[in-house]
Amino acid sequence: MYFSFARQDHPTMKRENVTFTLMSVLLFLLICSVQPAFGSVMHANQDLAGQNFADQDLVGVSFMGSDCSGATFRGSNLTRANFLDTSLRGANLQNTILSNALFLGADLMSASLSDAVLKNALMINIKGKGMNLQRIQGYALNLAGANLEMVTAAGASLPHAMMTGTNLRMVNFKDADLSNAMMLGADLYGANLAGADLSNATLTQADLRRATLRDARITGARFNEAKLDYATWVDGCICKPGSIGSCECF
Repeated sequence: MYFSFARQDHPTMKRENVTFTLMSVLLFLLICSVQPAFGSVMHANQDLAGQNFADQDLVGVSFMGSDCSGATFRGSNLTRANFLDTSLRGANLQNTILSNALFLGADLMSASLSDAVLKNALMINIKGKGMNLQRIQGYALNLAGANLEMVTAAGASLPHAMMTGTNLRMVNFKDADLSNAMMLGADLYGANLAGADLSNATLTQADLRRATLRDARITGARFNEAKLDYATWVDGCICKPGSIGSCECF
């Protein structure tokens, strides 16, 4: 399996992407190797559209390759669940526990995961345009290469999250905790980062044009080669066109 998340023309990005790719593949193979221990209930490769799985113990259950569009999982424990290549379009995953769950290649467009726990979950390369991620708890959540355009993630807790090469255009990260997040080469065009905690975050080569960073905390954050044209900086000033790596106010 091969994952490609960002440009490869920068030496730092080459090293970090190669390391991340190898780690991701090894982790994926490890998860697959222990899948039988996850539980005896299997819902793989089934038509489960619109089904009700609310308030259930679904630890380790596999939904791999199934159509779960519009299904309800609200309040369920889905720790270590397998949603590899699963369709979850419009699904309700609010208030669920999804720690260490696997979502590689899943379709989560317009799904709602508000208030879910996603600690160490793998959501690499997911289709997530329009998702609701408000107030999620996503320590070390891996969203590398995902399409999260126009996602609502206000108040989300995502410390140490991996978002290398992720499409975050027009995302609402207002008041979100993005401390120590890795957003190398991420597309944050027009994103709302007002009041967000970006302490020690890596935004190297990120596209932050027209993004809003007013009142964001940026102590220790790295903006090397980041595009900041017309971005609203932490003090409210507008960055001039051509602002790269730092904001030159009008």
